[in-house]
Amino acid sequence: MSFYDKLKTKTDKCAIKKCTWKSEEPNNENALDLITQGGYGDFYDYFDEQPVYFRLCHKHAHQFADWINDDEVLPRRNHYHSSKEKGYWLGHVGGSSSLVAYITSFFYYLRKDNLKTAIYNFKYNTRELTTWNRTDINDKSTPLIKSQVLAELLFGNRSFFKYNKLTKWINKKAEQRFRYVTTFENEFFNKGWKDEFSPRMKEVIIALGKAYEQEEE
Repeated sequence: MSFYDKLKTKTDKCAIKKCTWKSEEPNNENALDLITQGGYGDFYDYFDEQPVYFRLCHKHAHQFADWINDDEVLPRRNHYHSSKEKGYWLGHVGGSSSLVAYITSFFYYLRKDNLKTAIYNFKYNTRELTTWNRTDINDKSTPLIKSQVLAELLFGNRSFFKYNKLTKWINKKAEQRFRYVTTFENEFFNKGWKDEFSPRMKEVIIALGKAYEQEEE
């Protein structure tokens, strides 16, 4: 068994004894893995010993980072959070782009640091919001996708309106109703009559026509 295989057997739980958290997805839980190695002066003796390797759950990783209180050593809050994580909520500092999270983040940095840092963090978050919700994320002059901005502010998820179960059900019913009252043949004819096919769609139609011609020959 390799050194790293041995380490894996030691990282299924949080190192805090009273913590009941258990790792289920080692690379997708925002846990903090730490390796410590003792030494003296500038000399580290690795002979015949292994570094101490342990894991802190997401909650205790936050507490540890807060205790260090130095973002250059260990960033305290600005990292991705999954809504599936235990303890996650819309106001989770640094982990959600919801309006509630912006407010909680502001007061968190105001309490932990100062007003300047709190304002900077708020501006950073709003800048991220506008950057990732444009029609072209590489061009600041392109318009914002309003539905995505609203979904992110309300639910912390820019795809909420697109992927939540209620929206899926509504879209499915709308498609069924549309197909019930409009046949595919009518839709196809009307789009062709009004010249509403995209250039790519026209290429596909032409290719299909040629394929049918060859098949008939």
